[in-house]
Amino acid sequence: MLQSISFPFIVTATMIGQQIGAVSKPTAAGLIAAGLLSVIVFLLTGLSLLRRGVPAGTKPASTKPSPAAAILSAAHRALCRTPQTTVEATA
Repeated sequence: MLQSISFPFIVTATMIGQQIGAVSKPTAAGLIAAGLLSVIVFLLTGLSLLRRGVPAGTKPASTKPSPAAAILSAAHRALCRTPQTTVEATA
């Protein structure tokens, strides 16, 4: 919601449309106004959602590592300890 990358596209498309005669000046102005309005609305909506934070009555996410992290680490250590065999190419 906070990324307003569509507005430059709208402006560019209306400018090109005007240059080739496919879009009139009032239509281009309307498209740009609508694009600007949507950017402002989505930006304000995204900011208000970010400011809400964690809803009341819920716990924030834990910063402790999950129990699966230790299992994965042990598995990786076990893989590193296995003897590796090499295959020699014969000509």
